[in-house]
Amino acid sequence: MIENTVYRILSSIPALVGLIDGKVYYQYNRNQDEAQYLIYQKASHIRPLNIDGSPGLENTDFQIDIYSKDEITVRAIRDILVTTLHGQSNNQYAEAINHMYVESDFSGYDPENSVYRITITLSIYF
Repeated sequence: MIENTVYRILSSIPALVGLIDGKVYYQYNRNQDEAQYLIYQKASHIRPLNIDGSPGLENTDFQIDIYSKDEITVRAIRDILVTTLHGQSNNQYAEAINHMYVESDFSGYDPENSVYRITITLSIYF
């Protein structure tokens, strides 16, 4: 499953070890009180067919939400993710991925939980 591959990628980025310490969650985080963490989820999945009816490269978009109580930290995590993930391919990370890139990102503040949030859309071809 591509979700497991994305988890392995996000949780093994060396530059994030001191910032999120493996706090990578799929779809939700039960421990909302943590200082900073990532939540990722599948936003779309396209399974195209080639003209001869054979399967083509699948494309999945993932939404990655970065949370932190500190604005500087949330931006630092975003910068690390964009630098690490944008334009990467099979050779850099997982056997199943042909190409991935950061499609967009936007930021905001969640007053209900008192955290800064940046959302990244990661597009993966596999």
